[in-house]
Amino acid sequence: MNLFYLILITAFLSIDSPESIRLEHNNPGLIVDLGVGLWANPIPDDWDQDGDTDLLVSTTDKPSNGLYFFENEGNNIFSPGRLIAEGKKQMTVSWPDGRMVVCTPGTIYQDFRGQLYSKPAGIAYKQRFHSGRANQWKYADYNGDGILDLIIGVSDWREYGWDDAYNAEGKWTNGPLHGYVYHVINHGSNAKPDYGKARKILADGQALDVYGKPSPNLVDWDQDGDLDLICGEFLDRITFFENTGSRSEPVYAKGRFLQLNGKTLHLELEMPEVVVYDWESDGDPDIIVGKEDGRVLLIENKGMDQEGLPLLAEPEYFKQKAAYVKCGALSTPCSYDWDGDGDEDIIAGNTAGFVEYIENLDGGDPPKWAAPVR
Repeated sequence: MNLFYLILITAFLSIDSPESIRLEHNNPGLIVDLGVGLWANPIPDDWDQDGDTDLLVSTTDKPSNGLYFFENEGNNIFSPGRLIAEGKKQMTVSWPDGRMVVCTPGTIYQDFRGQLYSKPAGIAYKQRFHSGRANQWKYADYNGDGILDLIIGVSDWREYGWDDAYNAEGKWTNGPLHGYVYHVINHGSNAKPDYGKARKILADGQALDVYGKPSPNLVDWDQDGDLDLICGEFLDRITFFENTGSRSEPVYAKGRFLQLNGKTLHLELEMPEVVVYDWESDGDPDIIVGKEDGRVLLIENKGMDQEGLPLLAEPEYFKQKAAYVKCGALSTPCSYDWDGDGDEDIIAGNTAGFVEYIENLDGGDPPKWAAPVR
């Protein structure tokens, strides 16, 4: 088959189509960035109960829609993803009492590790506030009374509109994108919840507001006995809200962007899914981020800095044994003998704005492909 045609059908046809063929690396031993399709929603868990943490990664867009299991084979290198279920939009994970709880808006999936989606149960709360593209339901004991409450992160696009509000001078004429977090107190019990009115969480006396898609995580990051709040956003930053109150009466300070080497940490791509989890099982929480291009990274917790902000290690992408050739999301490939060795290589752009080179290593049929290089 002509390589150029193969690339085109791989890029533009659904994998469900009988004419499409997914391009394999055909390169045993090659290690590449772990990834799924467009938008990665990570769920860290020792899924196979062998003592290390694996990754489930959900993606809800075409052509790779699904929930994938990546087995940790050691040193944060994973086996290729194995499709185990469909992908669910707005799926969240939380660990309110040490056990994994997976939700979508209005639904909790009981015994998720054993049953996946086969035991859904409705959450006895009717949402009565606006949510835009993000509607993220989680469980947490917000006020420390031993009863699980609801934490809901939403986006609000009503002021922002869309991307056509620049005037002739290039100035934005609409409002900002908003991202709010609500707490819904359970006045009943865990067995028979009685949820009260949803209230926006405040920060520095005002409604907590990040730039869309909050991905809220309640966690005692500074190890002082109360729950702080770490949020993502629609852009590429992570915000830390310190609880300056108490475990039973949280009071959140003004949000501060997480820093790396003295500068605001940028995740390079928008719409991150931010999950806080003790990846290294060392007693303190780390940050796992699913990115727009389908990759997943780990940001290790190194304590607190002198300014009272989380001290972070350099972000590290999880790795997997190579299976299918992947070049970000919404890739635009073309075929060209880039290195002049007589066979066709791949040059591809993607949503991150990068152009990547994938070398054809042997000119075979099928070819052996190198890892993408920017």
